[in-house]
Amino acid sequence: MSTEQIFKAELSVNGKSIQMNEFVHKIVGNLVLAILRSIKLDEEPKSATINLKVE
Repeated sequence: MSTEQIFKAELSVNGKSIQMNEFVHKIVGNLVLAILRSIKLDEEPKSATINLKVE
């Protein structure tokens, strides 16, 4: 039995929603989860929001 996590990622660029396939959801989800786990939070993250501004 697999305990693979299912990610529902949302991405918008310049205010426009970007459609992503299941593979991209997994990549984004695993990347963000790895970043959060490296911070050593007190509890397992259930959701996260990241905003990136390019200047």
